[in-house]
Amino acid sequence: MGKPYRVIEVSDSKHYRQLATLFREYERDLGFELTFQNFRDELDKLPQMYGPPYGKAYLLEDHQGTFFGCVAVRKLEAEVGEIKRMYLKPGWRRLGYGKVLMELAMEAVRALGYQKVRLDTLDTMTSAIAIYKKAGFYEIPQYRENPFENAVFMEKRVRGE
Repeated sequence: MGKPYRVIEVSDSKHYRQLATLFREYERDLGFELTFQNFRDELDKLPQMYGPPYGKAYLLEDHQGTFFGCVAVRKLEAEVGEIKRMYLKPGWRRLGYGKVLMELAMEAVRALGYQKVRLDTLDTMTSAIAIYKKAGFYEIPQYRENPFENAVFMEKRVRGE
């Protein structure tokens, strides 16, 4: 029968709109505004931030046409990418889709040629942190502004894996 979902690499305006919708759901799910990350500006510039030549974004869609997950990769600095907005709608969590999103993100990181990849999260996001650690991420000192004391910063070397 195949997979119960399909992966869409975001490349057209329809899918960028859907990505923006899921990003906004992600922000609501966090329970606070992402103004410290210039989130509104990010939403206006999704193709520039998460499109070629330095970024990629993916959506997960079920067979009924419901978009239920996303992840994006962008350039942080020379040879360093950043994973952003890994998100699953609540009904889709703990079903293995977080691992699927992480695999897609790492595939993008490699395809884009980054030597390292970073991310930030909160220590309360224990399931996500478990996925990151299983994928080989380790904690590092703060690399970006984040006003939360419980922020966790992680990195993974990509070359030589």
